[in-house]
Amino acid sequence: MDKVDKHSTSPYAVVGTVPIWKPAAASYTKYQIMEAIEAASGIVWDDMLVGGRKGDIVRARNAAYFYLHNYAKPKLSSPRVATMLRRKNHTSVLHGEAIFINDIDHNHNGVGDLAMRIVAYLNTIQ
Repeated sequence: MDKVDKHSTSPYAVVGTVPIWKPAAASYTKYQIMEAIEAASGIVWDDMLVGGRKGDIVRARNAAYFYLHNYAKPKLSSPRVATMLRRKNHTSVLHGEAIFINDIDHNHNGVGDLAMRIVAYLNTIQ
C-alpha cells in the first residue's frame, strides 16, 4: 500500500524506507483511528461528518478515509468507510485517499505534519 513516488524529494514522503504516514502496527480499531485523527487535527468527529468544504475539516476527513480504509481492524471497505463518514459512495473515499497521499508528498497545507502527528499518536497506543 506504500504509494510514494520513489523520485520525490519531499521529506514527508519517506524516512529511510518507511513512509512517515505508515503506523508501526498493522491495524487499529476504528475508534483508535478516530481518536488519533481528532487529537492530531483538532477537528471533532461530528464536524468531519458534515459535508462542509472548510480546509481543516477536509484534510481531517481525507486522513480518516486513508487510515480507516487501510489500517482499521477488522478491514473496512471503501463503501463501509463512506457510510461511516456519511458520504454518498465509495468514490469519495478513494478520491480523498489519493488527495491525502499527494498532499503528504508535497506537505500541501501541512498534511505531512498532520500525518506525522496521527502516526505518533497511533504509535503510542500499541
